[in-house]
Amino acid sequence: MKEKRLYIATLIFDILIIGCSIFGVLAALFDIRFMVDYARLAKAPFLTTFTGLSNLFIGLVAIVTLIFRIKDKKIELPLWLYLIKLSSVSMIMITCLTTICYLTPSAGSEWWRLYINSNIFNHAINPLLALVAFIIFEKKMNFGFINVLYTLIPLLVYEIFYLIRALPNYDPSQEVDLYYDVYGVMRFGALGVILFFIGFLVFGFGLSTALYFINKAKK
Repeated sequence: MKEKRLYIATLIFDILIIGCSIFGVLAALFDIRFMVDYARLAKAPFLTTFTGLSNLFIGLVAIVTLIFRIKDKKIELPLWLYLIKLSSVSMIMITCLTTICYLTPSAGSEWWRLYINSNIFNHAINPLLALVAFIIFEKKMNFGFINVLYTLIPLLVYEIFYLIRALPNYDPSQEVDLYYDVYGVMRFGALGVILFFIGFLVFGFGLSTALYFINKAKK
C-alpha cells in the first residue's frame, strides 16, 4: 500500500513539474504578465538563458520519467534516466541559487522583479517542486559516484553555447551588450571569465554530489 501511494505521488509531482515548467517557459516567451505589469529584467532571449534552458530541461525530463513510470507501472527508472534526472534537478537548483545569491544582489532595488510573473515559476516554484520530488519520492539510485560527472554535461554545453554568443561581441573598451552576455561575466576579463565558468562547474558538481549522497542515504 505504501509503495502504491509513493508511486502515485511521483506521478503527481511529474505532472506538476511538467505543467509548471510549460507555463513558466511560455509565460516568459510570450511576456505574459499575470501578477504585475513589468517585463523580464533580462535582455537576452529567454531560451538563451540558463534559467530558460534549465526549466525547459526539467520539464522534458519529467515528461520522459512520467512516460516510463506509466508504461512500466513502477517508480524505478533506468539508470541512464536516473542520471539525467539528477542532472536536471542539479541544473534547476543552479538557477534558483544563482538567482538568490548572484542575480538578486546585482539587480539592486529592482530585485523583486526576479520573483514576479514567469520568474516566480522559473526561479522558485519549479526548482522547489523538482527538489522536493527528488529528495522525498525518488527511489535510491544504484550507480557509483563517478557517474555524477556525467550530470555536468548539460552545464558544460551551456557554457560553450554562452561563450559562442558572447565572445564575438567582446570589446575590451566597453561592456558586452547584455543581449549576448546576460550574466555580465565578460566585464571581468579573460581570467575572470575562466574562473567564473570553472566556478560554475564546481558549483554544479557540488550540487549533484549533495543530491547524490542525499539519495544514497535512503534505506
